[in-house]
Amino acid sequence: MNGGKVNHLNAMKELEDLKGIWDAHERREENLFYFFQQLGRPFPVETMFLGQHKQLRGHLKVLQDAINSKDLNKFEIALDTDGRMLIEKIRKHTKNEDRFFDQFVMKGEKSADLEK
Repeated sequence: MNGGKVNHLNAMKELEDLKGIWDAHERREENLFYFFQQLGRPFPVETMFLGQHKQLRGHLKVLQDAINSKDLNKFEIALDTDGRMLIEKIRKHTKNEDRFFDQFVMKGEKSADLEK
């Protein structure tokens, strides 16, 4: 990790915060799935929920297990590998979502449709 020390307690809190954000994200995405289903619009459930979310949850679990082990070396390795992969996959996931929703807006959906 570039020779820097990892603040174990801070990392635990940050990971818990990230998990909370991700849980809320998944709930919102699930609501969007039902919303799009009611509109008769396709929603990439397979990609967003089953594939990407499962991978992201896996990286979060590896990081959580490493923190819980209290082994600083194990945690630093997990942070350097799974932490980096998690960040990259979150970036990719959000780009995919941006493209999906941009496409939805480009098709002329009105914001009133989103509020129904």
